[in-house]
Amino acid sequence: MFWFVFLILVCCLFSVIDVWYFVSLIKGSMYYRSPSLKHRSPEEFLEPMEIHGRVMPRDIDLFLHMNNARYLRATEFGRTFYCLRAGLDIAIRSLSALVVLTATTVRYRRELRLFERYTLRTSIVYWTNNDVYFEHRFETGPDCFVNCVSYAKVSFRNATVADIIKKVCGDKEVQCPSPPEDLLKWTEYINSSSEQLRGETKKAK
Repeated sequence: MFWFVFLILVCCLFSVIDVWYFVSLIKGSMYYRSPSLKHRSPEEFLEPMEIHGRVMPRDIDLFLHMNNARYLRATEFGRTFYCLRAGLDIAIRSLSALVVLTATTVRYRRELRLFERYTLRTSIVYWTNNDVYFEHRFETGPDCFVNCVSYAKVSFRNATVADIIKKVCGDKEVQCPSPPEDLLKWTEYINSSSEQLRGETKKAK
């Protein structure tokens, strides 16, 4: 009787909650989280984060390849674990800053098939006063072919990027990477879209 009730509860849990999301998040947080905020070198701060994964049955769609939405789900893990490893989470909390994902874009180049192994490479490629831009690459094979590439814009409130980096790296100077050309074009689109939507809001009023 106990095991029957337990099985029913487990089935109910999996039916209403994305259990594997929280399992992956907790496991990764335990592995990557820094116990305290120690100053990193600029090289440590900007070092890309690599996560190795495999396309599982829960990740696929009717075509037996990785569902488009699962790529964005994986990039969230990449950003989260990058911040935990670099101590950004501690710096953000100490400054009482707010973190908001304000934009993301993704380009699919080649499918990831069922049970195929891949490496998710996450790196910070640019930042401005209040925004940090992450790049996510899904790579496969010995030649590290880029199956999918994504950019994400993360914005901070109540603190600047410079404040956060100083918390993480101390007085060490961290040079902002030169932005890729395609990223600059994407930021132009974001700004243009914001202006257009603000104009539509004013007309509606």
